[in-house]
Amino acid sequence: MKGSLLILGACFFGSLGVLLVPHEGLCQSELSYDDGTAEVGIGWEEANNGVAVRFSVEEPVELVEIRFFIAIAEPGAPLRALVLDANGPAGAPGDTLFGPVEFGWNGSLLSFTGYSLAPPVELSGPDFYVAYIQAVPGVPPHSPTLGLDGSNPFHGRTWELFHGDWFPIEQDEPYGNAMIRAVVIDQTPTESVSWGRLKRVQRVP
Repeated sequence: MKGSLLILGACFFGSLGVLLVPHEGLCQSELSYDDGTAEVGIGWEEANNGVAVRFSVEEPVELVEIRFFIAIAEPGAPLRALVLDANGPAGAPGDTLFGPVEFGWNGSLLSFTGYSLAPPVELSGPDFYVAYIQAVPGVPPHSPTLGLDGSNPFHGRTWELFHGDWFPIEQDEPYGNAMIRAVVIDQTPTESVSWGRLKRVQRVP
């Protein structure tokens, strides 16, 4: 591409190329590396194992909600979540920025369950992790199973926590992308734009 698309009053966010629609003067978006459909799920016989997804942002943001795709669970099954800095060895999950927090699952199977962060977590980037940790031992549905997207292109952003250590999931492993999402708000105010102005889109060098 020789030029960049300029749309006044909207934002292009992070490395995802996602168009963010202004909301009350701010840009809000759901960041994801999955297609919304799980081919398999992951769980452990022991508690305190889990997975995390690395998210990348280019501007300071507020993390307002985290979402997990639950494939199998029984009502009230515990979910444990936390937000981590990407300052571990070789970019692994490092210092805790939020949590851990534990809450009971009461959503719909094969769909995303969200948890709102109050107050929001301020992130300066460029990378952070959202992690799902299995709270109790045992097999589903007593312990939830997190969905994995095996049909979408592999993004290399999923890490597994096993016996206290983080390991990157490689492309040749039978995992895929962990279905964890992050809802963020761009901290930079955005100008409101009328439809007439939006139609005057122009390419710039």
